[in-house]
Amino acid sequence: LYGKNLRGQPIQATSLPLPLALEDLTVTAGGQRVPLLYAGPQQVNFQMPFGLQGRVTLALTNGVTTDKLEVDVRPTAPAIFTQDQSGSGLGAIQVAGETLEIYATGLGEVDPPVAAGAAAPSSPLARTLARVSANIDGLPAQVSFAGLAPGFAGLYQVNVFVPEGIAP
Repeated sequence: LYGKNLRGQPIQATSLPLPLALEDLTVTAGGQRVPLLYAGPQQVNFQMPFGLQGRVTLALTNGVTTDKLEVDVRPTAPAIFTQDQSGSGLGAIQVAGETLEIYATGLGEVDPPVAAGAAAPSSPLARTLARVSANIDGLPAQVSFAGLAPGFAGLYQVNVFVPEGIAP
């Protein structure tokens, strides 16, 4: 969430589960408080609850002041994290042999369910309900796992095998 004068000094969450408040700042989505990652003068990062979709009212409260806005929330809105954190350029993808680990956001609900803001389990893995596919250099790549990255809140990991015929 971007704006002006959202709060004073920047503050960020330091542990999991993510807090529902950072000092006097809270965000609600559809009437429920959401987990917060970071809040600064011009930006607030939070995790949208799984399963929330449609027209949603967001409310940001900083002490006694509340600002509201309406947003459209889709069940999925995939995006790959990039190395420079700008949203464009090279993806934040780690190569391990012939398997790529791609880190993303917005892949939707998982099974077993994980509460927003909570660390994803390592056993059993929380897999996406929506089908995830990948192409590398225009060729289909086999997805061996798509779900929440264990130990992280709201971070998805997609493991794909590099198809034959891809140039280095």
